[in-house]
Amino acid sequence: MTTPHSSTERPVILIHGVGSTTDSLWRRDGWIAGLEAAGRVVIGLDLPGHGASKDLTDRDPVDLLFEEAVKHGSVDAIGFSAGAWVVLAAAAERPALFHRVAVLGAGDAVLTHSMHTAEAQQPMIQALRSPEKPDNPMVTVILAMIADAGNDPNAVADYLAADKRFPTLEDLARITAPTLAVDGSEDLAGLSDLVLQTVPNATRLTIAGADHFQIPASAECMTAVITFVQEADESSGPGRPLVYMDSEGLQMTSRPANVLAFPASQGIEMDVAPDRFGELRNSNDILNDVAALRGRLQTDGYLLLRSLLDREGILAARQEIVARLSRLGFLDRNFPDLDAVAVGAEQANEAHNELVRSSAMDTSGTNVMADVLAQDNDPLDQVLYGPTMMSFFGRLFGESAKHFDFTWLRSIFPYTHGSPAHTDVIFMGRAERDRLLTAWTPIGDVDYEQGGLMILEGSNNNTGLRAGYSTIDVDEVCEAELNAPGWRQREFKAPSEVCISPSPVDVQRVLGGRWLTTEFHAGDVLVFSVFTVHGSLDNHSNRIRLSCDSRYQPASKPADERWIGERPAGHGPTSKRKLIC
Repeated sequence: MTTPHSSTERPVILIHGVGSTTDSLWRRDGWIAGLEAAGRVVIGLDLPGHGASKDLTDRDPVDLLFEEAVKHGSVDAIGFSAGAWVVLAAAAERPALFHRVAVLGAGDAVLTHSMHTAEAQQPMIQALRSPEKPDNPMVTVILAMIADAGNDPNAVADYLAADKRFPTLEDLARITAPTLAVDGSEDLAGLSDLVLQTVPNATRLTIAGADHFQIPASAECMTAVITFVQEADESSGPGRPLVYMDSEGLQMTSRPANVLAFPASQGIEMDVAPDRFGELRNSNDILNDVAALRGRLQTDGYLLLRSLLDREGILAARQEIVARLSRLGFLDRNFPDLDAVAVGAEQANEAHNELVRSSAMDTSGTNVMADVLAQDNDPLDQVLYGPTMMSFFGRLFGESAKHFDFTWLRSIFPYTHGSPAHTDVIFMGRAERDRLLTAWTPIGDVDYEQGGLMILEGSNNNTGLRAGYSTIDVDEVCEAELNAPGWRQREFKAPSEVCISPSPVDVQRVLGGRWLTTEFHAGDVLVFSVFTVHGSLDNHSNRIRLSCDSRYQPASKPADERWIGERPAGHGPTSKRKLIC
């Protein structure tokens, strides 16, 4: 038997949790598409009593995993909930079969409270077999998942009641594969401390605010896991360190041993074939031709304007921002502040946590870091909302322009991901939409290593995207349920999690067009429609990449009230729209 030596030859086996199937979890949430876009062969393994394994309730899922793994000699395996424990048991029993494993929702309480045993599962088993409506909320959730996946409750109950192997702490200590444990801060089963402490080569990512069932639906989780299983085979450890995240969206890592070469986004190397990747077109040649600017904006979805703003003005704004970062403890004192070289991961996260604790602002729906760096920043306001910028947009609109009062200041820390592919209209589309424009302004020079913005060429004209994804309002929430056949809970994610797909390669494959980027210089501005798909490249430098998003529209048009006023509401509670769904 030949053992595969490259990740593209080695398959990834996915194992779901109780109640779902390969399709209802991994395919629906985009995992299969994301892994296939990364060049991987994906094998979905259903638990006994579920999906394609519905008649195998007498089989141990660990044996089913072995039967699939030995066909290939070496596999990567990803498991969620019950599937996570199957993966851990198998990796402990036959370590040589598993190259890398990722386990989602493997909380401590499953071990410490023996939640996996048939005895502990008896209330669930009885409820699944009963025709009576359950009064246990967890049973209600599992039954809904079973119905949604097309599973038989009795078959699932048979699986829960059957004898099956489960790893002990001694077993976990025998795992040799680099292991990534992803848990949720709100998971009632707890964090994955025991896995982290016992598996010799384990690392962890905690998704802030996520309960047990939200973990696999998290874009952060999917991106981290796909990056993890794609690590170079020669690496003796987990390779790229995991991203630290908290509720404010701060991302920070230690320097990785083998960072991906440019270009990469969301930890995924871009396809650089000429028909898929290229350079942004400079529009300075038509800067004084308003009709040509409008035509190019409509056709390409963007305008790159070199040196539109005064470089010295940009550097003055940068000086104010880095001075604040330095006072807050984010900058390495061994380098000039203007270079924005960051401190190490642990120190940066301590500084950020202290910032959140000490902030006197109402931070609901906003990012504290962005607020602290952008608020009452006169040099920055002069750059973004001064005569040069407002005059340009006035000419472009053919009438006076106005801007949103909220400033989106981005501070992308070293060795972290930027923004996944999205359109802006889903965050700010309650009033003017067609003539609402974003200006992305680098606050300093941004080379390829720091990773600037990238645009999906012509995506503003994609009618399917406009009629589908771009109709989302991230601040709409469900208020009540309709008891209608086929009703399914609408999913509303936090604004930081809403993206078309975590894989830029997958987005391009579906929508077409080229991803375009360039190296930016202080004074450059990238203007684009709120319907234009964009994201950013990963930051592979030791510097904090600083940039701003600002929004402009004709003054005669109404503006989205979330972003207007002295203290805009943003995505806070007063901005929520309640729907009956």
